[in-house]
Amino acid sequence: MDRGDRTMKNALRLTYFMVLSLFYAISYSATIKGVVVDRKKGDPLQGANVVVDGTKRGTFTNIDGAFSIEGLDPGVYRVVVSMIGYEKVERDITLVSATDIVSLNFALKEKPILAEQVVVTASRREESILNSPVSIGIYDPSLAQDRNIVSMDRAMNYAGGVIMNREQVSIRNSSGYAYGAGSRVLLLIDGIPLLAGDSGEIKWDAVPTSNVKRIEVVKQAGSALYGSNALGGVINVITDDPRGKPSTSVSTRIGWYEKPYYREWQWTKKTLYSQSLEISHSRRIGKLGLIFNIDEKTNTGYRQNDDFKRLHSFAKLNLPLTDIKTLTFGYNMGYEDHGHFAMWKSFNSPFERDSAGIGNRVWSFKGNAYIAYDRKNLAKSSLTSLKINTFYSKWNDNFSDEVRNSGNWSRSTNNAFYAQHNFAPVKIFGLKENTFTVGIDAYYSTVASKMFHNHWGAGGAIYGQDEQELIKNLNLNFGLRFDLHRVDSASTWTRLNPKLGLVYKLREKVSLRVSGGSGYRVPTIAELFTKTITSGLKIEPNPHLNPESAWSYEFGGSYFGTNLYFNISLFQNEYKDMIEANPDSFDNNGNVIVRFKNYTQARIRGVELETKFDLWRFTFNADYTYTNSEDRTLNIAKPLPYRPDHIVKTSVTFEPITDLSLSADYIYKSRVKRVLLYSDDPRVDAHILDLRGSYKISGVTLTLVCFNVLDYYYVDIERNINAPRNWSIGASFEF
Repeated sequence: MDRGDRTMKNALRLTYFMVLSLFYAISYSATIKGVVVDRKKGDPLQGANVVVDGTKRGTFTNIDGAFSIEGLDPGVYRVVVSMIGYEKVERDITLVSATDIVSLNFALKEKPILAEQVVVTASRREESILNSPVSIGIYDPSLAQDRNIVSMDRAMNYAGGVIMNREQVSIRNSSGYAYGAGSRVLLLIDGIPLLAGDSGEIKWDAVPTSNVKRIEVVKQAGSALYGSNALGGVINVITDDPRGKPSTSVSTRIGWYEKPYYREWQWTKKTLYSQSLEISHSRRIGKLGLIFNIDEKTNTGYRQNDDFKRLHSFAKLNLPLTDIKTLTFGYNMGYEDHGHFAMWKSFNSPFERDSAGIGNRVWSFKGNAYIAYDRKNLAKSSLTSLKINTFYSKWNDNFSDEVRNSGNWSRSTNNAFYAQHNFAPVKIFGLKENTFTVGIDAYYSTVASKMFHNHWGAGGAIYGQDEQELIKNLNLNFGLRFDLHRVDSASTWTRLNPKLGLVYKLREKVSLRVSGGSGYRVPTIAELFTKTITSGLKIEPNPHLNPESAWSYEFGGSYFGTNLYFNISLFQNEYKDMIEANPDSFDNNGNVIVRFKNYTQARIRGVELETKFDLWRFTFNADYTYTNSEDRTLNIAKPLPYRPDHIVKTSVTFEPITDLSLSADYIYKSRVKRVLLYSDDPRVDAHILDLRGSYKISGVTLTLVCFNVLDYYYVDIERNINAPRNWSIGASFEF
C-alpha cells in the first residue's frame, strides 16, 4: 500500500470518527422542553425568552407557547423565562444523563404597575427601563379604557409631561400650536411611523385605543435613531399579540354634555351626546394568529358645528415561519366626517361660531398597511427586522371664502422601508462585549392638493448604535444617524445626528443617567407650500424654510422599590431655526397673514418629577413638569407661544373590595404667557378634576366617569373654550 492509499484511509477513519462523534453528541444530549402561558388567562405566550443561564442555549416560544432547548450536558442548570410585561421566572433543574428529556411548564404573571419594566423604544431594542439613558413614560391600556376614552389624543392628556393643544401633541413643551401642520413628536404603532405625507401631522383617528398592550413615551429628541419628526420625542403604541384561544370583546359607551353654567352661553335646547360601539376578536387558525377590531363613534360636540362621525378598523396577522422567524401583516384605518369649529362667535357666545362657517365640513380617510419580517435568534442574542409600510391620506372640505368658491382637498401617499439588525454581543479591542444595532430607512411620498399643489419628497438614512459596559454598573450608549431629504421644488437637506448616554446603577433598583444628542426636523409640504384662507387667517407659503434642529441634554435618576417608583429629570433643549407659525401683517380684507418662519434661536429647559406608589388599597400617581421656554431671537428673550410653565397631573385609585375601583384625576396647567393671536383675550390657569368608578359583575365591567367635575372653563387655543361638565357610562364584556 503506497503512502497515498494510507493517507486516504486515515482521512476516511478521521471523517468516520468525526461524524460518529457528532451523531453521538446530537443523539445523546439532554433536552428541556415545555410551554409558557399567561397565569391569569391561561393563553399560550408567543415570543417569551427561554434561556439556560450561564450558557448560550436559549430560544423563543412559538405560537403555541412551546419551546425546546437541546444539546445540554448532564448537570445542574437554571432556566430563566422572561417576556415584556410579565414578571421573570427562574427554575433550577438537574439533568442526570445525556438522554434526559425534562418537561418544564411556566405560568407568567403580568407585572404590577410599580415593577421594573422592559422597554423597546428608546434604544430600538429590549432593555430594562433602569438601563435607558433617557426618560421614558410607560402607560398601560387603562390610560384610555378606564376613563371611557375612545381616542388616543384625549388619552395622552393624562400622560406625564405631555400636553395636547387640540389635536397637536407636545412633550415637555417641545411644540406650540400650528393647525394641521407638522409634529415634533413621532408617533409609532408597533415601531412603524404614522404621519401624513402632506402635513406631517398625526392622524389620531387612525390610532387604536383597544388591543393596546402598552404605550411608551420617549421624552427626549430621538433623531439619532428615528430621524426627522422625532425632534420633540417619540410615542410608541404597542398593540397586543393574537391570543391562542378565540376571544371576542364588546364595549359600548354613551355620554352627554351638561348645559354651560352661564345661561347666555347656552346655544341649543338639544341634548348634546356621544356614543361608541367597539368589537374586537382574537384567535388562532392553525399557526396563523389574528386580531381584528372595528369601532364606530358619534359625537354631536359641545360647540356649534363641532360634531363628528368616525369609523376605525385595525387588524394584525402573525404567521410563524419557524420558531425564530415570523411574518406580520397589519393595517390601521380611519374615516371621519366632522364639522369645523375654528373660533368662537364672540366672548359672550363661546360655544357658537360665526354664521358664515355654519355647515362647513371636512371628510377624511387615512390608513396604513404594512408587512414585517422578524428573525429572533436568542441563542446568538441577535434580531433582524424588515418592514414595508404605506400610509395613505385624503381629505376634502366644502369651505368657501373670497378667494375660492369651492372646497380644498389633498391626497398623499408615503411609502417607506425599514431594516434593522441587532448583532450578537461581540468584543472589540479587548473591551467588554458590545451590543451593536444598525439600520437603514428609506421613503418616497407624493402629494396632490389644491391647497399645497403637487409635490413629492424622498429620503433615506443609515444609523448605528453601540452599547457597552465600561466598568461594573456603568453603561455607555452611543449612536449616530445620517439622513438625506429632498422636496422637489424646495431643497436637499442632509443631517448627521449623534447621541451619547451614560447609565450608572448605584444599586439594583437605583440608576443615574446623563445623555445628550442632536435632533432635527425638515419642514413639511404643508409648512412650505400652504396657501389658503380660513376663519380670518390667510396662510401664505414659505418655500425657503430651513430644517429646525436642536441639542438636547438630560440628567436624571430613577428608583424602583417594592411599592414606590420615583424619577427626576433635569433637561435643556437648545433650538436653532425653530419652525413656528408667525402672524405678521393684515391683507386688504382684514385677514391676518400667517407664514411659517424660522426662529433664529430658542431654549426650553426645566425639570420633571414623577412618582407612583401603592399604599394599602390605594394607588397614587403624580407628575410635575416645569419648563422655561424662550424665544431668543435677536437676544431678546420672550416666552414661546402656547406653552404653560407648570403642568401637574395626579391620579389616585382606591379599591375597597374586589372588582370595585374608584378613581380621581386632577390636571393643572398654568396660564399660557403668550399666544400669537388675540393676545388681549383673557387667559386663566386650568384646573380639571375628573371622577370615575368601575365595577365588574358577572363578567361585565361597568364604568361611570364625570369629566370636569368643577365645571371649570379655560382656553388652550385662542377663542376655543373647553368642554363643560360631561358624563360617560360604559359597559364591556368578553367571551
